[in-house]
Amino acid sequence: MSNIKFIITVLLIGFINISYSQIPENNQIYQTYTTDSIPYHLLIIKNNKLIIEIPRKNDITFGSRTLFNIRTEKDTIFIINKLISDTKKEGIVILNSFTKHFVNTKIYKKSNNKLFFLNQNRPYFKKKLVGNLIGDNTIYYINGRLFKVPINSSKNQININKILKKPKRAKFKMLKGKQAYEKYGIIGLNGVIEISDRKRCYK
Repeated sequence: MSNIKFIITVLLIGFINISYSQIPENNQIYQTYTTDSIPYHLLIIKNNKLIIEIPRKNDITFGSRTLFNIRTEKDTIFIINKLISDTKKEGIVILNSFTKHFVNTKIYKKSNNKLFFLNQNRPYFKKKLVGNLIGDNTIYYINGRLFKVPINSSKNQININKILKKPKRAKFKMLKGKQAYEKYGIIGLNGVIEISDRKRCYK
C-alpha cells in the first residue's frame, strides 16, 4: 500500500493545474492540451485581435503575450500578421518558436465553445467550459470509473483498497496531451491517471 501511495504522490507532482485570474471575463478565452512542445497557453479573441498568452508559472503576472491582427469571415478566423503597435497597452509582443506557428494561418470556429487550429489539427475549448468540467481537480480513471480529486487539498487522496480488489497488482499509466484528449475528450485536457488491477490493463 505504501508503494501505491508513493506512486500516486509522484504522479501528482507536475500534474498541478495553475489558475490565472487577471484575464477579463468579457473576452473569448480558449485553451487546449499541453505537450513538451505545446506550453500551457490561452487564445484570447478581443475585437480584431488574437492574443496568445503563455502565463508565468506560480505568478499572477503575465509571462508572454503575442498579438496578431485577425479577420473573420463566417466561421473562419484568418490570422493576418503580428501586431506591434499596442505593446504598452497590451503587454510585451513576442514571436517565439511556438507562436510563430500561428503566423498567416486559420482558425475554424466549430461552435461557440470550440475552435480548431487548422494548421496543427488542434482543438481549443472555452476556458470557462473546461473549468466547469475539470475544475481544480486531478482526473483518475480507476477500473473503469472516473474520479475527480481536488488539487491542493487534504482530500487529495484516494483509498485504493476500497476501489481495487488486488492493489498490489495495480498498474499505473499517465496520459497527457493529445493522447489523453483523444481518449477522454475535454475531461482529459489536463491529463488522466489510469489505474487498474484487472488482468487486461489499459493500453
